[in-house]
This record gives sequence, structure tokens and C-alpha cells, in this order.
Amino acid sequence: MRLSTGERLKEWRQLRGLTLRGLAQKAGVHASTLSRWEAGQRQPSLHELERILEALGASSLQRIEVLRGVEAPRAIRRLRELSPQRSPTVSGDLLRAMRMRQGWTQAETATRIGVSQGRLSKWECSEDWPSTERLHTLCYTLQAHAEEVVLLTRGTLQLSDGSNSTLSPEAWRERIAREYFGEVRDLRSLVTEAELWSLAAKSERGKGLLRLAHAYRFRGFVETKRFVEANELLLHLKNAISVPREEDVEGMITLFSASLLSERDPLRSARILQKGISETSDLEYRSWMLGEYSVCLAKAEIGSEALRLSEEACRIAGDTNKLGAEQYRLREKASVLMTLKRYEAALTALEPEVRLMVYSADGLGRRLLLEAECFLGLGLPSEAADRLSRVEKVIEMRRMEYLRPSLKALTLRL
Repeated sequence: MRLSTGERLKEWRQLRGLTLRGLAQKAGVHASTLSRWEAGQRQPSLHELERILEALGASSLQRIEVLRGVEAPRAIRRLRELSPQRSPTVSGDLLRAMRMRQGWTQAETATRIGVSQGRLSKWECSEDWPSTERLHTLCYTLQAHAEEVVLLTRGTLQLSDGSNSTLSPEAWRERIAREYFGEVRDLRSLVTEAELWSLAAKSERGKGLLRLAHAYRFRGFVETKRFVEANELLLHLKNAISVPREEDVEGMITLFSASLLSERDPLRSARILQKGISETSDLEYRSWMLGEYSVCLAKAEIGSEALRLSEEACRIAGDTNKLGAEQYRLREKASVLMTLKRYEAALTALEPEVRLMVYSADGLGRRLLLEAECFLGLGLPSEAADRLSRVEKVIEMRRMEYLRPSLKALTLRL
């Protein structure tokens, strides 16, 4: 059971053999004031609390444990100063994620809901919080999911207490992978990271799991074309020190670092992937990197090598027996063929993928866009239009706005 701030202070005082009056004198506060804090009748100010913690000789970890229970913006700012890891505040970070999901700046969003940019900035930093009316306007404007509205209307500024820290590493890894997919990935990933942040402050295992969680969120940002957030998180991942490194985590970071560059600098992206391939022994990540590598080479007009690598990626993916792995590699092979203007061969390459029938909404949308581009290349606009209309439905039903720029670009070619 989680202790309140007052209960925790009382426990630490007693462990140090201090009387209530003795600690109060040492910290320069009234004994009656300290008594009310310990009884939960009053919450200390941050200034008073830090004096008590100083008098107790509290460690950095103990200070973090106490500050996490204080519902005050200054406490959250102080937490971020003390934290060895990037610490989330679920409510404020979720507001920012909802805005970035729409591709809007703070200024644009503030204008839409009728507040100043500075006020919105404070909400996103959890240094202030909107009224109920403003919050509902914000949620409606940003097209929040029902689960997101429920969490935000609770108005809490607290970080998680790490109540799930007793989960095994395997169970944590399963949860992380599960929570980073689906329509409410922003909400669930932030909640998961808040709990892991607490665990990371206590153990090396927690630091490694938090890095895995960040890697999955980085992957999500790249896949949904939220490149500003992806670059911010990549900078954090690169600068993180004293964090355990695991091959699959580093493989994911390498893959999506390369994906960030693939459109504007495919050869540089290919070099990153080439290095990653040489460093991994994991078959799934090797096939994934080879598939991405082949796409980059095709964009750089190195066709024969691109096709060879895509074939190898498909072969290795088939050997892994991982659900969906072969399907993704087949789509990459089709992308290579399409880039090389071999449209009929690309459509043929996609046929086995249909039989695999392992489709997410994202996978379906991307496949339809690929088919539409092939049909346009073959001079078959009616078939392309059919695929694009289906993409529109997928976007509307699953709020996959990140696919809309590709849809718009192909629609203009009809």
C-alpha cells in the first residue's frame, strides 16, 4: 500500500530515532505544523517539505518518492530536476501528444480553443490545469478518445507510484509491447512509462525496461509520421547514460533512426542499417533491417542489390515464424519493385500477403496505398480510385490521420 506524504515523513523520522519536536526544531518549523503534516491534515509547501527532507538527510531517491505524492506544479518541476530519467506527467504529456497527433503547433491550438499560447504551454507542462469547460473544448477540438477524456477530467498531476513494479521482466516486456499499439497508444504508453519511471529510479532492471518503453514509443512516432516527437525522443535515447543495452531494443532504435532519414537521405539511412545488420544476431531484426535496407537502396536507384536484399529479408522472415514478419517483408519487396517502376511485379508480390491475413488497420491502409500507386503507374485510375476510397474509410474509422498526406498526394494524380 502506498504511504501518504505525511506517513512517509513520520516513518523516516521514527527510523532515525527523532522525536516530532526534535525534527521540527532541526528543520525550523513548528512542531504543531509537522504534526498536522504527519496526520494528513495539511500538505506542506514545497519549500517547507525540502527543509524537512534536508533535516532528515533524505537521499535523492527518497526525495523523488515524496515529491511524487505532492500535487503541485513546483513539485513536478523539482521532480524533473532530480530524476535520472525522462519523467512523464501523464496528464500534461497526454495533452501535448493529442495536439501533436493532429500536427498542430501550440499557437494554432491555442487560437482554436480561445486561450493564450502561454496558458496552453502551462497545461502541457502540468504547471496549470484548464477548467472543466475548457478541458472539454480542448478534448473535442483535439478529437480525444473516450479513455483519454476520462483520464484528463480527473485532473491529477501525480506520477504513478509504480504499483506494478512486482511484475516479472518478461511480463513487463509483454505489457510494453501490447500498450504501444492501437488507437489509444499515447495514453497507455504514457501510463506505462510513468510506472516504469518509478521502477527506473530504484533498479537497473527498471532503467532497461524504461529504455525499451521509450524505444517502442519512438517506433510509434516514426510509423505515424510524428517526426518532431520522434527526433526529440531519439535525442534522449542517444544521450541516455548508464542504461542497460539489450540487442532487440538497440535494434529497434537503429531501425527507426534509419526510417527517419529514409525519405530525404536514403544512402545515409542505408549506412545506418548496414551497421545494424552487422551488429545483430536476432533473425527477426536482421530480416527487418534487410527489408528496410532494400527499400533505401531502391530509392537510391541501386535496383539489383535492392531486389537481392528484399528476397533475403523475406526468406529470413519466413524462418522466424513470427506472426506478421513475412507479411511486412513482402510489402517491402513490393515497395522496392514499385520504386523501380515494375508495377505488375509489385502487385504480384503482394498476392501472398493477402493469404497470410495478418492485418492491422495500419497494415491494411499502407497496403492499399501501395496498390493504388501501382495502379496509377499502370494507367488504371479506376482501380487506383477504388483503393484510395478504401484508404479514406480506414482513416476515418481508425483516426489514422498520418496516412492522409499520402492519400492526398495520390488522389491529386488521378
